[in-house]
Amino acid sequence: MAPDKVIISCAITGSIHTPSMSHLPVTAAEIAASALGAAEAGAAIVHLHARDPVDGRPDQRPEAFEPFLRVIKQSSNVVVNLTTGGSPYMSVEERVKPAAVWKPEVASLNMGSMNFGLFPMLKRYTSFKHGWEPAMLEASHDLVFRNSFKDIRYALDTLNGTGARYEFECYDTSHLHNLNYFWRKGLVQAPLFIQTCFGLLGGIGPHPEEVLHMRRTADRLFGNDYRWSVLGAGASQMNVAAQAAAMGGHVRVGLEDNLWIGKGQLAPSNAAQVTKVRQIIEGLGREIATPDEAREILSLKAATGSVSDAARIRILERPMTNKLALSNPDEFLNHQFALPHQVVASSDPNWRERYWISIFDIQAKDTVLTLGVGKYPNRDVMDNYAILSRGEKQRNLRASRQLLPFNDQIFAGPFSVTLSIHYKRCGCGWRRTRPTLNTISHGTARLHRRWKAITSRSIADA
Repeated sequence: MAPDKVIISCAITGSIHTPSMSHLPVTAAEIAASALGAAEAGAAIVHLHARDPVDGRPDQRPEAFEPFLRVIKQSSNVVVNLTTGGSPYMSVEERVKPAAVWKPEVASLNMGSMNFGLFPMLKRYTSFKHGWEPAMLEASHDLVFRNSFKDIRYALDTLNGTGARYEFECYDTSHLHNLNYFWRKGLVQAPLFIQTCFGLLGGIGPHPEEVLHMRRTADRLFGNDYRWSVLGAGASQMNVAAQAAAMGGHVRVGLEDNLWIGKGQLAPSNAAQVTKVRQIIEGLGREIATPDEAREILSLKAATGSVSDAARIRILERPMTNKLALSNPDEFLNHQFALPHQVVASSDPNWRERYWISIFDIQAKDTVLTLGVGKYPNRDVMDNYAILSRGEKQRNLRASRQLLPFNDQIFAGPFSVTLSIHYKRCGCGWRRTRPTLNTISHGTARLHRRWKAITSRSIADA
């Protein structure tokens, strides 16, 4: 059964190591290829950071994640885990943004502040390609990675509504107690996915007794309401993983945590580390979990229906209500799209949300331009179209794309929906009236606007 299987997480690139040190994935193409290689080797979860493609420094802008997220989601069923740790030098607001925009199944969350000593690596590496690399390592002499109660609460308040589960990164026993506080307050939900982290200067060490201590503390605080995983930094990686696997836990590997595959031997790839830890796990007589089995074990949002259907039909996790609500139409055009509607959730494959406008030429009386967008959540499709009708002739243009991981981004092919002028202040020649809402089957909604005269020339320009 899936609960007895071992989840392998793979942290692809991180923000601790620098490009001069190893075969670290830096560009979006490299990160995507490395993540897919790790998944092919047996990783059920890939933990993702982004980097500047030019000099490899950590980049926490949401748009930096988009290119590799698109490739990974289109190519693999692997569970995506986005960082909210970013870099220890970033504010919590910066760190949380990618997960807030892309709404992954899992987001990491550091559970306490700590000294974060990276400077010992300056003794092992003396030649760097970029000036920021040694400067960043040297600055960690005076670095406290801030994760205050206020910071953690900000992350939870921002992300809880997305349906994401968390990889709670705990670098000491105090972090387990911090997590217990938020759990008792009802701000996080079981089963808790707890990643106990060993071997980083500033956190708990990697000695087997320390691993046992963290496990015993978690057992006392959370009982059966958590899933235990470990990561060992640097040379402790495989030793800690083997101990945890023998004790019934899950494991994390990857170049974020360790650049090596053996003594004096750099890991050629993330997949190589996944392969090695998989051999350890299977040598202990245990089996590794598939992505869908990991979803079941961790109760991820994609596993709300049967696990076998999760990758194909996504049941919406919206309140079951017949009330239709539309946010203020004088805000942004995105607010007038169907995303903020509270509607009856449905698993009907044809269930859709649509938004369109029609422009009529009242002088020629035979010219109509229709622009529309349709969202089909249970088919994982965004569909956009344009129709220009003149007399007996009609020209059509249509574009479709995969909905995820861009479900909040209204675009497909050459089409995109953006607001260039505030609704009430728009002076483009159409009557400024509030849209009327007409309900149709499955709780979808259509917005109709009345337009004043628009010349044939303006339609041709459109």
